Amino acid sequence: MRTILVLFFLFATVPAIIAQNESPTGGRRSTTVPRGGEQPSAGPVDLSVIVTDNGFQPMVMRIPPGASVRVRLQNSGRSPHGLKVKIGKQEFGTDEAVAPGQKTEFTFTAPTGNGGMGEFYSPVPADQGNRAFRGRVLPGSPWGEGG
Repeated sequence: MRTILVLFFLFATVPAIIAQNESPTGGRRSTTVPRGGEQPSAGPVDLSVIVTDNGFQPMVMRIPPGASVRVRLQNSGRSPHGLKVKIGKQEFGTDEAVAPGQKTEFTFTAPTGNGGMGEFYSPVPADQGNRAFRGRVLPGSPWGEGG
């Protein structure tokens, strides 16, 4: 019985593992790591964020280290909100509150240090009706595994 389970597991998982390493054009995906510890170049990233009075949508941003990033913020709440992205010790984003129903955008280049981990939040003070809520910034493709 144990042998049958092992064989079933192998036959069920090996084709899936092979398929993960194939590109949509039928070839193999490159898994080459650049020499000298340099970061692979990342293409431009466009992110749309909606802020309400209860949080952000999405609550997680995936940003490749070194990418040129454009963030479009739409305030769908009833209170003014903003957006700051903090990766390592660097912060990017809006310094002024965005009025309800309004939009803004900003651009930045994601730092390559700190493993790309960070957070984002609304810098608008609580006395303007803002609740403290935060989202997470994770390294990686904003379009999921493999870009």
